[in-house]
Amino acid sequence: MLLMKRSPSPLPSPPVGERVSEGRVRGIHIGSRLVRSSIWNRRRAKIVGLASACLALFPMAELSLRSAETLSMPEYQVKAAFLYNFAKFVEWPKDAFRDTNSPIVIGVFGKDPFGLDLEKVVGQRKVNGRNVVIKRFNNVMDARSTQIVFVPASEQEHWIAMSKAIQGQSVLTVGETTQFVEAGGVAALVLEGKIRITLNMEAARRARLAISSHLQNYARIIRPGPSQPK
Repeated sequence: MLLMKRSPSPLPSPPVGERVSEGRVRGIHIGSRLVRSSIWNRRRAKIVGLASACLALFPMAELSLRSAETLSMPEYQVKAAFLYNFAKFVEWPKDAFRDTNSPIVIGVFGKDPFGLDLEKVVGQRKVNGRNVVIKRFNNVMDARSTQIVFVPASEQEHWIAMSKAIQGQSVLTVGETTQFVEAGGVAALVLEGKIRITLNMEAARRARLAISSHLQNYARIIRPGPSQPK
């Protein structure tokens, strides 16, 4: 007699409409697929730190902020992981670096919301053979010596001055609001129930940055408005 194998039950759909307070990320979704806690726990045992887990398992996945599992991740630990991963999915022109040994500099302008999260995420990792260096500064002119600069929402009022300071430079500017990219920033990590990547491809073109299609597929693309240069 033949025994029929029973098909495994499908994973339940992620909860709908449930949100968590800003600053905490609970559970992880890749697209619409919920990563079960049992699977995650087995993998987590091999990875040190939640940020490292984000990097190793979900390099550019959409990270859900909906309450789903017992796993939680601070908002800025997730954003730190995204900043590091941007370095792997963006290509700079050769003249953006002093020489072949120059590091990729990730800058944080003004009030720093990350604490040590960026250092924990980056560690001793390299991207395309280059070291990754974290730089914090308060003068907009210092953004010229970075490849990626993060502008917190609390510092967005300085964006116009910074955009003038880095004009002609190949700097990946990253903010936290849709208004930031609408005003000419290249990217934003927007908290809208989940961390949503938003891109201004025209701003990327002006900065001579080649953003991979893989990253674009996960992003919401903002088209330049009438007030933006084309």
